[in-house]
Amino acid sequence: MSTHPKPSAGPRQPTFDETYIFGDPIPVAEATEKDSDTTWALWADLVATENVGFADTAPMTAPGAVPTALPPPPEMRPQVQPTSCAKRTLEDVLLEARRNNRVCPQPAKWQQLYQMLTVKSQQQDSGRQLNPPPVGTAWLETPPLTKRMFFRDHVEWAAAHECIEDVFAFLKRLPEPHWYHMGE
Repeated sequence: MSTHPKPSAGPRQPTFDETYIFGDPIPVAEATEKDSDTTWALWADLVATENVGFADTAPMTAPGAVPTALPPPPEMRPQVQPTSCAKRTLEDVLLEARRNNRVCPQPAKWQQLYQMLTVKSQQQDSGRQLNPPPVGTAWLETPPLTKRMFFRDHVEWAAAHECIEDVFAFLKRLPEPHWYHMGE
């Protein structure tokens, strides 16, 4: 009587405690990435605040010597300015626009943003005119990536005409249902 296992129809799937035999498939872990833009934004926020609140290091005068002046206790240190006061960049606005796999604002909200930008354009008397967002059948026939690029053009126009802060504030106030997302 033979003690060898019966051959199977398909390739043998070894378990993790068995020895690998030439010809066996190599086990591979499966990874699923979900919502990478939002995850990356959360990571960037975490890294930006990573060292806030830690004392500055004091240089040593000689190896093994104790520093002569210790840093002040935390309650006596000047407060760090929050990042919300910092001037917004084009990258900040584009990151907000792509968060949660967003494409662009829904047509009515995008039209509001466009009206706001055209008022700024008239005040500045700028050379390059801003094209209106797609509406009606143009909205329905435009693919999501084209909408995203069209919206990016509006954001870049705002950055070039010094109204990026207004656009960022508008987008931050926009609730998630007022955004068009990939796959909708």
